[in-house]
Amino acid sequence: MSSPTSDVVLGSQFIRAGAGAGKTTKLIGTFLNFVREFRQQQGRFPRVVMTTFTRKATQEVKERLLVSALKENEKEIFEYINKKSYVHISTIHGLLSIYLSQYAEQMKFPQDIRIVDSQQYVRHLKRQINELLKKHPEYLELLEQYSFTALTEISIEALELKSQYPKLSYANAKALQRISEGQKKAIVDEIEKILGLITAVPDKWQIYLDHLRGLAVSLQQGRELDFLQQLDNMPSKPVFSKTKPPFDVDAHNILEDLRAKKLKNLFDTENYIQKHEALNALFIRYLNELYSRMQEHRQNTGELTIADLETMSLQLSELHPETATEFSQSWDYFMVDEYQDTSPLQVKILNRLIGDRPCFVVGDPQQSIYLFRGARSEVFEQKMQEMQAQKAQIQFLETNYRSEASLMLFMNDFFADFSNQFRPMLTKPESSPKRNLPYDAYFLKSPEQVETVLVHIRRLLDQGVLPQDICVLSRNNSKLNEIAVRAAQVQIPVQLQAAAGFEEKREILDLIALNRFFNNPHDNENFVTLARSPWFFIEDSELLSLAHNPIARQQSLWASLQYSNSAQKEKFKKYLDFFNTRGASQTTQEFIKESRFMALSAAYDKTGKREANIFKFLTTLAQAERASGFSLGLFLDEQFLSLQSDLGSSSGEAQPVEQPDCVSLMTVHASKGLQFKHVIVIGFADTPQLSRTPKLSFDEQSELISLAVYDEENSKHQASRWAAVITEQFKERELKEHERVLYVAMTRAIESLTLVAETERHMTSESSWLKRSNWPEDGEHIGGKYRVLSLTMDEKLENAKLDKLSSAAVRPLFLTPQGTVEDSQSVTELISNPSITASATAEAASQFNEERTILNLKKAQKGSDLHRVFEALKYVDEEQLQSSLADEDKESLTYLLQLKEIDLKKILQAGHNEWGFGLKTPSRFIQGQIDLWAELEDEIHVLDYKTGSSFYSEQAFRQLSIYTQALLQMKIASPQKKIIQSVVYPVEKVVKQKVFANAQEFQKQMPEELKQLF
Repeated sequence: MSSPTSDVVLGSQFIRAGAGAGKTTKLIGTFLNFVREFRQQQGRFPRVVMTTFTRKATQEVKERLLVSALKENEKEIFEYINKKSYVHISTIHGLLSIYLSQYAEQMKFPQDIRIVDSQQYVRHLKRQINELLKKHPEYLELLEQYSFTALTEISIEALELKSQYPKLSYANAKALQRISEGQKKAIVDEIEKILGLITAVPDKWQIYLDHLRGLAVSLQQGRELDFLQQLDNMPSKPVFSKTKPPFDVDAHNILEDLRAKKLKNLFDTENYIQKHEALNALFIRYLNELYSRMQEHRQNTGELTIADLETMSLQLSELHPETATEFSQSWDYFMVDEYQDTSPLQVKILNRLIGDRPCFVVGDPQQSIYLFRGARSEVFEQKMQEMQAQKAQIQFLETNYRSEASLMLFMNDFFADFSNQFRPMLTKPESSPKRNLPYDAYFLKSPEQVETVLVHIRRLLDQGVLPQDICVLSRNNSKLNEIAVRAAQVQIPVQLQAAAGFEEKREILDLIALNRFFNNPHDNENFVTLARSPWFFIEDSELLSLAHNPIARQQSLWASLQYSNSAQKEKFKKYLDFFNTRGASQTTQEFIKESRFMALSAAYDKTGKREANIFKFLTTLAQAERASGFSLGLFLDEQFLSLQSDLGSSSGEAQPVEQPDCVSLMTVHASKGLQFKHVIVIGFADTPQLSRTPKLSFDEQSELISLAVYDEENSKHQASRWAAVITEQFKERELKEHERVLYVAMTRAIESLTLVAETERHMTSESSWLKRSNWPEDGEHIGGKYRVLSLTMDEKLENAKLDKLSSAAVRPLFLTPQGTVEDSQSVTELISNPSITASATAEAASQFNEERTILNLKKAQKGSDLHRVFEALKYVDEEQLQSSLADEDKESLTYLLQLKEIDLKKILQAGHNEWGFGLKTPSRFIQGQIDLWAELEDEIHVLDYKTGSSFYSEQAFRQLSIYTQALLQMKIASPQKKIIQSVVYPVEKVVKQKVFANAQEFQKQMPEELKQLF
């Protein structure tokens, strides 16, 4: 679709950027340089894809791009960045969503693909499993091995694997026997090595060692049952004296290692292998049929999960490689951020979608910490080798601009001793060393790390450090919760930035209960929850009285309340009536204002977290409510409680707009991309949590699975030895990542770093950070490069006296007089306001309501698609654009370009499309986005594309009037020129216009209610 870019000077680049090395700065600079260079050579703006790892990173990158364009006063580039059809910045799942939607037909998916959450998917999957079990009674054998819930969980995992590996099969009897024979031989070799080291057998060891020799003989002769029986009858091992060893110490060490491995579980018996073969063969047949059913459902409904976006994109690119080629050619440049966090599956897809287009790849394998999401650190090195072979520019950013030089030197030395997978970084240039604290690094050992952390924080605060400059990092939330509770007792201000649990917060539970009441006031359980809250408080005795009323037994507590004399009756009824006329989000806002819900939250929690959570709920609800087909019940049951996100971050608590002066408590994963002056890392003595052998194991190399067999004798599932070997390999990856997690945590620090180890726990774990690190002796360690203090602490803080709850400075949005919640309004909201549209005829209103009722998602999607086409007219020539459109869209485009009423090409070249604005008036703040406007020599054109019915053009002209007045009031449009307002209906092939001689005539004819807005 676009021109070749081979003659563009800036080609592919591969960047390895260490922590704090300015990765994002490089990303921003490369993007802007490419855009400028491409435009200069090609005479047009390029189409660029940029993928980041999280939605948060996506927002930050776009903001920085816009700020950079503004700083350079590049107005056209600023506008260009806002064109979604030309600059696509999203997570990889956002990119895959576009790819799948664009080629849905090839996968036999409907055009309106939509993402469903896990609850919807599981509910449908359970129905399909039920039907399959009824249709094929032989599959009921699976329920002899697994509960229905467990079978569902295994099916979810297996279906995803089947999507990636169409020839997925199971590790058969031969594969298991091969592993087991190898294990048997290893046992025999170990026993023979032990016996070979013992030259003279002590009398008390004779029986034991003879028995050990018998085990080896049984395995050598293939007498498996004899081996197991001998193992059960193994005599007790005699005491081995290390001071006076009875035989070679090495022999005893090998014996102890062999005993620790639990010989009975080191290989699979023939009986187990037969059961495994039968179970896994049956499961594969079941899986293949279940997969067909689920694929048929996807094709009928277009419902996909986040995981489906990846697996279906892979299938599309494999089954129809021409789609990936065409998609690649429609873009000019690809930029991939945080490449070390991509999975092998994502790498396959990205390689196909990028094709031969130039690309920019940046990341750091030292910061790859998403193994549990499929990421593999080795993909980074593989990509680098691949791009080196393609003669791409390879660059290493090795200067850390985040940490003070002395602290960086300390970290270089620490990791040189800690592991061989880290490269040292160069220090940033400094005129003189900064020592706001006496030490760069602190090593703290303590029997209770929670108390030690808070003691250390108190000392930092006493030395003038601000709470907001301190961050405590942990691998998980459990210890952070303990610190938060204890911090409240000693009055140290902290902010727990939990990775999940948003929907469990008290303020959110109350708002959910309120909306559940709106959705179904006869839900007795929810009604009791709401009635006992402080906002609608009804005494328990009164609730009991309501419950005893016959009406409650026949209908509900709500029905009973309406016939009572309760003081709260009218309050319930008032909000329910408001909901029935204004909807959920506006009613929730009304409740928050009148109940002073926000004020109490601010007074109770001065960090602003409660307020931020409330705003997050309102924003989510309002956004969902605007979508076609919105259902409040579905939103509360599924969409809200299972918020969809690339990293699940949407289920986390919201962050306050203003950073409170509190110590941050967060997980290492949540801290990625952030920095703090003073970082405290806890859990140094903890044993890493490694995976256990799962019920369903999978090997990427052989594309085989192994389903564990239920052992009735021990009442548990027993995985095959084949599966155990796969798990051991995965554990090696986990241990490597355990090291990288520490690297990410420590490199968040700017000025000081504190490492905390709890000495009474996990001290025997050789894989803990403590055992792996060179922990210094107690005392000061001051050298020429950095200053370190090592302490063993056992101090405790005294509980502080609690202050009375005081009134806080509450954010004003929900504390202002009633009505001001609409001070900031979009133009769409303004023209739909009953007070403004009161002059509309009853007939028009009736027809409008009827039409609005039948609007569906496909029509909304069609409107969005056509808008993108019209927007593209400014940047792509007509012939090029026509070649990529469906026939009906070509017809709409041809109509637009041949309009006699207006010269659309001229307006597009001189004008601004999708032009957003914000205007402060005496009464409110108005926001809007104009489809197209332009100021020509003698005329000002304000134009709106509509895909609906021209019957409602007056509504559209009201919208254009607000746009026009905004342009005049912002002094962007000349008041002396003729004003032409056009509403274009390309589907109907209708244009409606209003013409005014100048601004004075326009304002004279402007409806009175619209004038009042300004």
